Amino acid sequence: MHLELISRSQRVVATSRRRVILAGLLTLLLDRLVAAEERNRPTVIALPDFVAAAPRDQEIARALPRLIAEDLARGGRFAPTNPAIAVTNADATPAFEPWRAVGAEAVVIGRVFQMPDGRQTTQFRLWDVAAGRQLSGQQYVHAPENSTVVAHIMADAIHLQLTGEQSHFAPDNP
Repeated sequence: MHLELISRSQRVVATSRRRVILAGLLTLLLDRLVAAEERNRPTVIALPDFVAAAPRDQEIARALPRLIAEDLARGGRFAPTNPAIAVTNADATPAFEPWRAVGAEAVVIGRVFQMPDGRQTTQFRLWDVAAGRQLSGQQYVHAPENSTVVAHIMADAIHLQLTGEQSHFAPDNP
């Protein structure tokens, strides 16, 4: 009988150990699944209309962010959004709270204006909403008919900055 109690007690301990090990393995597996899901979640990037320096620039100031958004969405790594948050000064550090409120992790603020010689200048700044800091900023001087190509180039620059990987939205020979 004493032998039987020891044997039974050992079985209970062994069963308890297996349950603890199984629970630990399940926890580890769930942690890895959650981490993998987080890595695969698209980055929410806000692309409001660019600031137009003059009424003649308003159409392209609305079109550029949409073209960039289409490029970024195509790769599946980004979830572009165009919230109804008006940007009036592309040179100032944005107020980040409204962007956080719409779930944006990054925001692209841009400006478009026509130069006296007829060329167009397109500028953008990429901001990290959580950190409240500028990640990148670029300016392009180009013929107005090349605005679409410039939008693809900007999408490539944004993709590279946020992922560290090259993309190929812009044509090789614009």
